Amino acid sequence: MGDLTITTFMWLLLLAFAVSLFVEKLNIPYAPALAITGLVAGMFPVLTNATLSPHMLLNILLPPLLFEGALHLRASSLRHDMFPVAVLATIGTVAAAFATAWVMRKLLYLPWAACLTFGCLISATDPISVIALFRRIGAPSRLTLIIEAESLFNDGMAAALYMAAIGSLRSGGALTAASIGVPLLIGALGGGAVGAGLGWLSSRIHSRLDDHLMDLTLTTLLVYGSYEIATALGVSGVIAVIAAGLVAGNTGLFGTMTEKARESVLAFWEFAAFIANSLVFLLVGFTAAHYHWLNMPKVVLVAIVSVLVGRLTVYPLLWMSNRASTEVPRGWRHVLWWGGLRGALSMALALALPSSFPDRSKLVAAAFGVVVFSLVVQGLTVGRLVTGLNIHAPSVDPAKP
Repeated sequence: MGDLTITTFMWLLLLAFAVSLFVEKLNIPYAPALAITGLVAGMFPVLTNATLSPHMLLNILLPPLLFEGALHLRASSLRHDMFPVAVLATIGTVAAAFATAWVMRKLLYLPWAACLTFGCLISATDPISVIALFRRIGAPSRLTLIIEAESLFNDGMAAALYMAAIGSLRSGGALTAASIGVPLLIGALGGGAVGAGLGWLSSRIHSRLDDHLMDLTLTTLLVYGSYEIATALGVSGVIAVIAAGLVAGNTGLFGTMTEKARESVLAFWEFAAFIANSLVFLLVGFTAAHYHWLNMPKVVLVAIVSVLVGRLTVYPLLWMSNRASTEVPRGWRHVLWWGGLRGALSMALALALPSSFPDRSKLVAAAFGVVVFSLVVQGLTVGRLVTGLNIHAPSVDPAKP
């Protein structure tokens, strides 16, 4: 698996298993516990090849995570909050990227190209630990749905934004909103078309299958095939996988699959996502421990402040959204701001920067610092924010049919 040997892979699984037992007894979030475990273990000369490479995450671990999340996202449940989710995932992602870049530029005086590229890669949110925590403390399922859906679409938007920025720089052009707008549109729409088309095709094939093992094989081909085909065509593989999962989940899963096949597919991808999540968060910790990001404290501190300021864009966007669509309560906006954690996708995109990229070492250090801060500090305190704001699931939750 990428840079991992089978021995290292087995040790990581054993470590993840031990952590899961530990956090269950202490009732603490799983993802921050894994990241902290990886950080501590990474300080010792053990499992020295347990690092997160861009290829491993983007090509192996990320597709099943995206697909499993999209597979469970029902169009009927999302319809009620599609407008605020769409606003946050599109306009919000772009606005956060530019706001983050502006603050970085003002405080660190780095080149605008470096700052904007960092804003693009760090705008991808990762709600895994937040969602698990919300379900445990009984937060409203509608709030959980908004955060999960926003992050799912936001990942695709951030990845497409990053690709457009890198492509613009490689072509020798200036990095402006205009120069990345067209590539962003092509990457997003192209990836969505590839994924949706393959998802529709797989759903038609599922209707002709009568073997749950063949259904599992076909969904595996859909996950990795949509990513690879979209990437080969120069469009967003991340958006392709998300679109494939959405179409497969809303047509094939509950439309053309047999009941046995549906149970098998859901169980298999739930397990695959759990393994991928466990490896990702452990490797985030190991990789952060191996990379000397603490040697640049000013860069890391400014990056954290910049990202938190950039995330403040959720307030005006939701204020405008509330006037055009369903109301998102005021207290929820605070949770959406503080609960916008950053994760492995941001780290992978930072590590994937070309070696000749301006101020690459500072950007990678900044990304590592932001991810560690968000997973450990925000991940361990967002639950207290929810309880402090007295946010509880109502007796009748509008997100439930």
